[in-house]
Amino acid sequence: MLCYILLKQDTKLWIVFYEFLRNNLNNLKFGSRKFHPPADEGNAIISFVNTLLYSVIYSELYNTELDTSIGFLHEPCSRKPSLVLDIADIFKPLISSSILLKCDSLLSESDFEKKQKGIYLSHEGRKKVIELFQKKMEKVVFCKKLKKEVKIRTAIRAECLRLRDWIEFIQY
Repeated sequence: MLCYILLKQDTKLWIVFYEFLRNNLNNLKFGSRKFHPPADEGNAIISFVNTLLYSVIYSELYNTELDTSIGFLHEPCSRKPSLVLDIADIFKPLISSSILLKCDSLLSESDFEKKQKGIYLSHEGRKKVIELFQKKMEKVVFCKKLKKEVKIRTAIRAECLRLRDWIEFIQY
């Protein structure tokens, strides 16, 4: 029941956050969040960046030997491991949204293509977004766990290790 309440509040916060993003975009179209398939340029960027983020988190979780299919908030599903989704929710506002805002002035219509009832990044568009993502992973932020400034990729690793340490600390 608590997880349901938390996810409901999480959904409400994302709605407000996406409204903020929508109001701060000048060039890109971004309606409500739709990702299967992405309905517009904003959704295409967020979906692609989230996929890159899931890959990084999955890799870091794999190194902790945690079972990625067992999450705390998200239910197990066949598309994405639930623990990856749980960790990603911590970092999406920092990564996906800031890249979307940068793309507003960087990408043009030619960086997108319409196919299968959706809007997707073109090959050139993906290259530009991957470059932004890689730069973002190298950006330095303050990590509370480590009590120092680290690259975002290291902060993701630290979060995964913190979760593993917390689970190992629990006495059975």
